[in-house]
Amino acid sequence: RTRVEGEREEDGAAWRVSTNATTMRRAMSATVAAAMLAPVFISGAHGATSMTPSKSTSTSTPEMYFSTNASAHLDETYWPAWKALFLEEGTDAAYPMPAGADTPDLLSALSGVKGVAVNTDPGTTVTEGQGYAMFVAGMRGDVDTLKQLVVAWQANGQGVAGVPACGGCGVNDDSHLDATDICDGTVAIPDGVLCKTVDGAYMPGWDMPYSNFGVGSMGSATDGDEDAVTGIIYLAEATGDEEIREYAVKSITAFVLEDLGYANATLNSRPVPHTGDIPESQQTMYLWRGGSCWGGYDTSSPGTNGANRNLCINPAYFSPGQWRLFRDYLKAHSKYVPRGFTAEELGTVLDSAIVWGYNTLNRISCDNGLVSNWWTLPDQGWPWDGSLSCANSGTSAGAYYSDASRIPWRVALDYLWYPEETAQTPLYNDKGKLSSTPFGAVEYSNRWATSWLSLIADSQPAGAYPPFADGVQKLRNDQVLPLLSDLATCDACPDGFMASPWNGWGAYPVVTAFQVPMPGVDASTMQEWVDFMDELAFAGCTHAQYFDLGQEVIVSSMLSGIAVSPLA
Repeated sequence: RTRVEGEREEDGAAWRVSTNATTMRRAMSATVAAAMLAPVFISGAHGATSMTPSKSTSTSTPEMYFSTNASAHLDETYWPAWKALFLEEGTDAAYPMPAGADTPDLLSALSGVKGVAVNTDPGTTVTEGQGYAMFVAGMRGDVDTLKQLVVAWQANGQGVAGVPACGGCGVNDDSHLDATDICDGTVAIPDGVLCKTVDGAYMPGWDMPYSNFGVGSMGSATDGDEDAVTGIIYLAEATGDEEIREYAVKSITAFVLEDLGYANATLNSRPVPHTGDIPESQQTMYLWRGGSCWGGYDTSSPGTNGANRNLCINPAYFSPGQWRLFRDYLKAHSKYVPRGFTAEELGTVLDSAIVWGYNTLNRISCDNGLVSNWWTLPDQGWPWDGSLSCANSGTSAGAYYSDASRIPWRVALDYLWYPEETAQTPLYNDKGKLSSTPFGAVEYSNRWATSWLSLIADSQPAGAYPPFADGVQKLRNDQVLPLLSDLATCDACPDGFMASPWNGWGAYPVVTAFQVPMPGVDASTMQEWVDFMDELAFAGCTHAQYFDLGQEVIVSSMLSGIAVSPLA
């Protein structure tokens, strides 16, 4: 894999790209936020370390930070182990999708390409894993692999051969039905289920094959969808193929309609309780659903399990950087937006979900970044005035565990792709008045990084962690990673950090918070921190199974510097 030397100007940001992705740095023109300039004093058991900002005549935002060895970790360990999970159409009997030949909506540009699905569990592919693979293949510029993954994604949208495309349709209750009956229309789609809103661009059922759980496999999952759609954008831009570009725009539209709920705006949004300083375009609050069948502001799920579906969100599905990309891609290729919609109106929904997502995250996360797997919204009022009530996927509300573990890197990605815009994300108080302090990726990432750093400094001698000192032995991973379990709990996450720090989805996602400048930490020390934490996590975290590798291929891509926006 090679990259061409050179610089490119895009939206006021200059990228210097070299053949070694770890040397890539971005110079940006935004003003440093006031919070970034304040000195920070970290008290430790062995004294206090005063970290003051380095003097600079420039007003540009501090650089992003990338790990020196992350490319090697990705190329030599994580990606080969991840690719070992691939199942190829026509080669592996366990390939769970319909054949490409049985997928009528398959893009002509992908005709004859064999599909590849990620074997996330014996005999199973979930869209979460397929989305990870598409996202990372896109970041890596692995066009051939990405084409194969997109073939399988489209086949997943088909669902079952020989019937109309299933397209993520399902039910929002506990019915036990044959999946084919949903696809062929024998069973009516319940109100509140949003699927097949855009012909040929489907947010597919979350689990394949459908024989695993029947109709329970069929609804889409927002997290897998947003990563997969990002992969499709990468493919469109890597190939310059207009058919794929149109498919990408249609897929973004389907995401907004189904996963953000714009297909039924009344059911899936709420008015702000107080308008205050809030512009009219943001006075309708959108958040995000669990997928095509339930969640978010939707209250249509009946039955005893309705309490776990209605008004329920997973905070870690919030992916502001990807949603800004979707908005901008719609603008760039507005001619492909399906009839009946405009790029502007779809972009307004995405912007609303970003603004109210950050405003909610500000209140439902602890000061150290911890957030619950699940959060129940109030039917009226501000979304943060909810409760720890709903629970799904075998994880509980009130704990930071596997369902919450994607939030650090999803937010850090917003900084890598939109550093200037995320720094201007408005924060409103309960009367709708604009706060003088924004809340975006920097502020949330700093919660994680500064809190972990403080735990280290409180228990270890200065110089054993950045900034390093000669003659002082560097800390081992067993002295650093387990400290995450000591993060203080709060009312919004009373059970605390329940993930094992030794899992790839435990400590490693939090390392991305060190890519974002911390207040009062100079550039050389920040570089030491990101290198140090990456090495500790690589050496300490397991990477032998899907649940770990799925996070590791994304996090190492970000840390290595190849997580460049498709529009950059």
